[in-house]
Amino acid sequence: FNAREKAASYTLKPVVDEKRLNEFSTGVIQISTDHPQSGSIAVRYTAVPRFEVSNPRIILQNVEPGQAVLRNVLIRSNYNTVVELADSESREGFMSIESQEKDGNHLNLIVKIVPPAEPASTRRYITDELTLTLTSGEKLSIRCNGWFKLN
Repeated sequence: FNAREKAASYTLKPVVDEKRLNEFSTGVIQISTDHPQSGSIAVRYTAVPRFEVSNPRIILQNVEPGQAVLRNVLIRSNYNTVVELADSESREGFMSIESQEKDGNHLNLIVKIVPPAEPASTRRYITDELTLTLTSGEKLSIRCNGWFKLN
């Protein structure tokens, strides 16, 4: 807006600078006025990330040792940028990408979780994290927690 222009109100239309989004996703816009009852105005903001996972945490109950479980996960593009997966890495080796399908600027994933084949009596609980690296260099993660079926 033009600071020299006097008006009773202004409408601000902030625009996200995607290049700086990873550094500053929250902040304050501070405006000084010469109004005797106002002085300084602060507008706090939180910008949505460029990409986000629709289901960042998968919880499984009564899993069978060695039996694969499939879950749908959507990677959403919030700024009309195409999502492309460059790599994925599972911390414990239980999770992998079974398939991926583009849906406009979004990406539908089928995540495959294969709990270890060891008997449930020696292990009650599993946990893993799948790190997704996008072609833009950004990293996203999907966590999985699960419990084996009791016999």
